[in-house]
Amino acid sequence: MFQASKTSRLRALLFSFVLFGCSDAKCPTGSVEEAGRCVPASSAPCGNQTCSGATPICEESSKTCVGCLQDSDCGDPAAPLCNTTTKTCQAGCSASAACQRFAQAPVCNAATGACVQCTAQERQACGSNVCDAATSTCSTFAQQSANLCQPCVADAQCQPNQLCVPLTFPGASAPYGNYCAANRAMQPNQACTTPYITGAMVTSVDGAQAEVCVSRASTCPALNVDFRVTTCGATNASGDAQCGLSNLEDGVCVPFAATNTLRCSVPCISADDCPNSLAPVCAARASDNRRYCQL
Repeated sequence: MFQASKTSRLRALLFSFVLFGCSDAKCPTGSVEEAGRCVPASSAPCGNQTCSGATPICEESSKTCVGCLQDSDCGDPAAPLCNTTTKTCQAGCSASAACQRFAQAPVCNAATGACVQCTAQERQACGSNVCDAATSTCSTFAQQSANLCQPCVADAQCQPNQLCVPLTFPGASAPYGNYCAANRAMQPNQACTTPYITGAMVTSVDGAQAEVCVSRASTCPALNVDFRVTTCGATNASGDAQCGLSNLEDGVCVPFAATNTLRCSVPCISADDCPNSLAPVCAARASDNRRYCQL
């Protein structure tokens, strides 16, 4: 009698354990975990499946685990929309309203369809800093903190009437970097001035299309960093390679009479290619007649 009663109580306890709850996610055979409880598999919305991983949502009508049923099921800012045909999350936002549920990515980048921290048009999260166009994240650079021909990550980092654009140079297989350049249409008489005398049609890092004024004979690093400051070893190709950017013929090693040393200059076609910090003279190097801006 006592043994039968004890067996009955154990059976009742086991049934309650199976029906109403488990201590972990491993449920007994014939039951599955749903909402923290072990329930008979026949009554679970998705049968004997536990929805997780890439398909965390149970579609009860088909008893199938799917990626999503509605946008709010999508937790990745890079794929904020639910494709109700394939029941998978994907990119494709067109307005920031679709991104408001992401605290760290409340802005829609319509170009990529992803929710991001900021764009050039919506950079409230960045305060007085600019939004990095390449990463759609707030940078550490303040607005209008870069001058002409200096590196930049956004149009707003450049001075008024300038854009942040990718610049190229003969011999380079790709742009050598993003730099501030004058928007020609916004210059006095729409004219380019020395040493940025050539107009080039470009698309800025933030998508603005315009003609900007660029150097036809050298690069921004050679003009702004190496010119007249950096020493070099010889008035030949070996010394030239110590000036400007690697593998580009944007620098020239020449004598600097003021100190009786060799310094880096930049190539020129005419005096218009030379920085106007000095009286610009486009001279010929004695060793090989390569033309350079006289220091």
